[in-house]
Amino acid sequence: MSKVEKIISLDNLEAVRDKFNKEVDRAIQNIQDEDTPWEAGRKINIEIEIKPAESRKQALISITVKSKLVAAKVFATTANLIKNGGKFGLVQADEKQMELEK
Repeated sequence: MSKVEKIISLDNLEAVRDKFNKEVDRAIQNIQDEDTPWEAGRKINIEIEIKPAESRKQALISITVKSKLVAAKVFATTANLIKNGGKFGLVQADEKQMELEK
């Protein structure tokens, strides 16, 4: 098999570099968000698919840059169901609970 000269590489794919930098920025913003757990890792994946044509003289190159960020922490509280004037509502449990009308 003869040696093939690379014309396309990560060095000359400016769009990949730009997308990678954008995902790094998103990861940093996610890390700085105090609503996300600090200890969870963030991931950036670069996927390159080279799909050759039947002639083997051309190929479609697809490049995807994705990040996997951490979701915000879930906020949970307890609420009491109240009925006031025929309408139902919720109040936080630490507030004075109104008695349900019968």
